[in-house]
Amino acid sequence: MSLQLPKRLKRILAAVGVLVAVVLVLISLGYLPLGQRKGPPSPPPSNPPEEGEPPTQFIGVEFIGRKDGQRKYHFHFDKVKKTEDEGLVIFEELWDGVIYQEDEPAYGITARGGQWLEAKDYFQLDGDINVTQEGELIFRSQRLEWDGTSEVLTAPTPSEISLDGINATSQELEAHVRTDKLHLLGDVVMWDDAYTIWSERVIYDRQVGELRLIGPSEIEFAIGAALEE
Repeated sequence: MSLQLPKRLKRILAAVGVLVAVVLVLISLGYLPLGQRKGPPSPPPSNPPEEGEPPTQFIGVEFIGRKDGQRKYHFHFDKVKKTEDEGLVIFEELWDGVIYQEDEPAYGITARGGQWLEAKDYFQLDGDINVTQEGELIFRSQRLEWDGTSEVLTAPTPSEISLDGINATSQELEAHVRTDKLHLLGDVVMWDDAYTIWSERVIYDRQVGELRLIGPSEIEFAIGAALEE
C-alpha cells in the first residue's frame, strides 16, 4: 500500500537527513588529514604492548573536520586505539560530538564507543547512541553501522525517532544513501496526535515524498483530527 505523506509525517521521516548527516561525518573520519587534533596527544606507552593489545593509544582526543573552510564535525573521545588489524581504529566514549551545517551546530551525537575499519570503509557506533537537535532527542539506538561499499547506514537494533511531536519505532532501520530511501523494518509504529500507523515494513522515498507500507498494516485516526494538506 502506498500513500502520499502529510506534511507532519514527512518531518519525522525527514530525520533520515540526520542519519545521512551522520554518514557524512563517519566518511569524514576516514580522512583524518582533513581533521585536526587540539593539543598534543598522550604519548604511546613506553613499554611494548603485550600480544593482542592495541599498539597505540591516545587519551582525550578531539577530531575536528573542515571542508571548504567550514567546520563539519567536532568529536571528543575519551580514548582512541589503533590496532595492527587491517588498520582497525577503536573509539571509547564519544561523550561530546557535534555535526555542523553551514558552519553552525546542527546535531549532537553521543555513544559509548565504536570502531572504524579503513580497509573496508566500515564504521560502527555502539551503546547508548543519541542524536539531538537543539537539545531535543530525535534519534536513539544501540548500534549504528556505515558500509561505504553499499552506502547504506544501518541501525540493526531497535531504534526510536522523535521529531516535531511525531514518533516512530522499529526493530531495524536502514538509510539508503544512493536511492535516498529510508527503510523501517519489523514492528514499525508511527504516531502523533492525529493518527497511528502499524506495519511490518515501511519504505519512505524522500524524492517523491511517498510512504509505502509492506505487509499487514493499519492506520488509526483520532476522532476529530484532520490531516494537514
